[in-house]
Amino acid sequence: MRNLEELKLRPRRRNPYQPPDQTDIRRFEERFEVVLPNSYIAFLQHSNGASPTAKLRFKAKGSVYGINDFFGLGPNSKPPTSDSEPWDFGNLWHEAAVRQPDLGVKKIPFARDGGGSLFFLDFNEDPPCVGYLDSSNRKSHMLFEDFDEFIDAISLK
Repeated sequence: MRNLEELKLRPRRRNPYQPPDQTDIRRFEERFEVVLPNSYIAFLQHSNGASPTAKLRFKAKGSVYGINDFFGLGPNSKPPTSDSEPWDFGNLWHEAAVRQPDLGVKKIPFARDGGGSLFFLDFNEDPPCVGYLDSSNRKSHMLFEDFDEFIDAISLK
């Protein structure tokens, strides 16, 4: 996987999340019954919830995609029980719980584009692949075979 410093990310929150420790990661994995890839854990420990300082784009499946921000592993608080309740936007705990009806089981959103479409890890595959849920038609498709391939495809142009 590329050097993450190249992505020039900044915290997406005024009070950024601290890098998650092994206990935080294991609790999340147990709750959602997944094992996060080492490269994704390294990403969270480098920039736990981030926005790019430059436009991040990549090409996949004949289309160009942009990344608006990445979600972070924040405090584990009670997820909302309905769509009308507010949630900690961008917190993986809440994003994974709230987005599950759209994504399906064993799919964890980790980023979004400017239109609200989601990038997610699909743990129904081994290794977990990177997918995309289009907010305009609620259809998803696979983009990359793993998180490393996703990160390596990002262009700073």
